[in-house]
Amino acid sequence: MRSNPTPVRSPGDLGAYQHLIRAFRGLPASSVFGHVKPREKPLSDVLGRCMDSMGLKQPRIEERIIAHWREIVGPDLAHRCSPREILRQDTLVITTTNPVLRSELAFRKADILRRLQACLGDGSLIKAVVVR
Repeated sequence: MRSNPTPVRSPGDLGAYQHLIRAFRGLPASSVFGHVKPREKPLSDVLGRCMDSMGLKQPRIEERIIAHWREIVGPDLAHRCSPREILRQDTLVITTTNPVLRSELAFRKADILRRLQACLGDGSLIKAVVVR
C-alpha cells in the first residue's frame, strides 16, 4: 500500500499556496488568509441605488394617468371611459363601450391631450390620444 503523505509546507509556502487558491477561486488578493473583510452596506442603500438606476423611484406614467384620470377627461366622463394602453410609448388609447361617448371623446381629443400633458408635466411622452 502506498500512501500519499501531505507535503509539509513552510509558512512562506503557505502564503503563496493560499494566494494561489484565492486567485483560483476569484477572491480578492487583499484578503488575509482567505478571509475577506466585509464591505457591509445597508440593504436600503443598495436597493435605493438599484431603483434609481432602473428609474423605479418615480411613479410610472400609467399610475400617474390613473391617479389624475378625473382631471384629464373631466368628472362627467371619467366613470364612463378608461385609459387602456400606451402604444409606441407616445399614444394613449382610451376605451369606452358607448358610441356616442366615443364621438364626444374624439371631439375632445385636443383638450384631453392638453390636460394629460399638464398633469404629467413637461417630460410627458404622450403625444397623441386614440379613442376606441
